[in-house]
Amino acid sequence: METYLSVIIPVYNEEENIKILHEKIKNAVEKISESYEIIYVDDGSKDNSFSELKLIKDENTKIIKFSRNFGQTAALSAGINNSNGKIIIAMDADLQNSPDDISKLLDKYNQGYDLVSGWRKNRFDNCIRTVPSKIANYVISKITKTGLHDTGCTLKAYNGDILRKINLFADHHRFIPAIFAEYSNKITELEVSHYPRLHGKSKYNIFRTFRVILDLIAISYWKNYKNKPIYFWGSLSLILFGFTILALILLIVALISKLSLSLCILLTILFCLFICNTILLFAVGLIFENIIRLNLNQNKDAYYVVEEIL
Repeated sequence: METYLSVIIPVYNEEENIKILHEKIKNAVEKISESYEIIYVDDGSKDNSFSELKLIKDENTKIIKFSRNFGQTAALSAGINNSNGKIIIAMDADLQNSPDDISKLLDKYNQGYDLVSGWRKNRFDNCIRTVPSKIANYVISKITKTGLHDTGCTLKAYNGDILRKINLFADHHRFIPAIFAEYSNKITELEVSHYPRLHGKSKYNIFRTFRVILDLIAISYWKNYKNKPIYFWGSLSLILFGFTILALILLIVALISKLSLSLCILLTILFCLFICNTILLFAVGLIFENIIRLNLNQNKDAYYVVEEIL
């Protein structure tokens, strides 16, 4: 019998929040359905999170323990791969999201959507987090064309069958809606509650912004050219060919004008080397991106190690 609802929570150093969070989630989901599972993924916590998780283990709770810290995307991926729910809810373990919003997400989901994304319209974080986050969300929304205000909000409701088709790696949890859009355009968002963190420390690091930019480039490439890479590489080749023609014209002009031949040759070589190496380095990064995706298609848990499942 298919489980109606799976709630997936990545956990990293949240020992003080687990008991309270579990009680809130159980109270919320038991009002919705008796057919549910709660999946905690301990992402290599260094505190007593795993011990606290074992204390709240019951017949509706599954606990996955990583051998070390692999990151939020890996934790979500492990939870998704081990879920059975028709609908999947993902949320953070820091108590800044409210489990009471699960019912609101499901009400919206049942209006005919496959993904309902939470929108933390009124956030209780400092400006060091909110300002870069708003800028990143705006850029991601425009480039990926999802139209969502808060792609970084973990609290979302998904069609489980579709979500389990998606392979996640790196820090791509922020881009799940963009990837999800390749399978369904029934995507919307809903305002959700947000609260100050009471226990534990935030895992936010402003240097993640640079990784987000690189991931955004990779995701944009994948979305636009995964089935037609020749369009991308062909376009680059045409641009390079254009520069080559331009360089040839300038060289001819320089020769006619009787400028220094050695200078013309040197400038041409430097110019061509610069263009070729730029394209080469960019191509290497994208080729590796494709290699990783091909590898993950064959082995979905290739980049994280599950130490124990309870």
